[in-house]
Amino acid sequence: SSLADIGKLSGEVKLDVGISDNATKINIDKSLVSLDASVSYATLILKPVGDLPASYNISTSFGSFRNRTNTKFDWDDNGNYNGNRGMNFNLIYTGKSGSGNIPVRVQCNSGDIVLGEPTLSDIKKLKSGTL
Repeated sequence: SSLADIGKLSGEVKLDVGISDNATKINIDKSLVSLDASVSYATLILKPVGDLPASYNISTSFGSFRNRTNTKFDWDDNGNYNGNRGMNFNLIYTGKSGSGNIPVRVQCNSGDIVLGEPTLSDIKKLKSGTL
């Protein structure tokens, strides 16, 4: 597996990331107005730059979400959120940083989402295809 690195998004962005062995890493900063991403059978790494005032809504179906930022998330999975989940069915994670005025919405079907800088463990799992 390798990494596709997108330096910066600006404005209102709709993004589809489909079937891929490569992870896609996107740096997001205050030039972003909104992000609406759909991920299927792929890995998306969202890297907030600076103090991004974002409101996050991340839903996974047979996927995983790893929060590697200081943003606190609520969840809707009938409990037992531990911040580092494996494969799950239909989970919704919501979080807000700063004023939260940049909406970031991600729908993930059979894929993986990492918010922030992936850990060494995340990278090893990514390279082995088990993230």
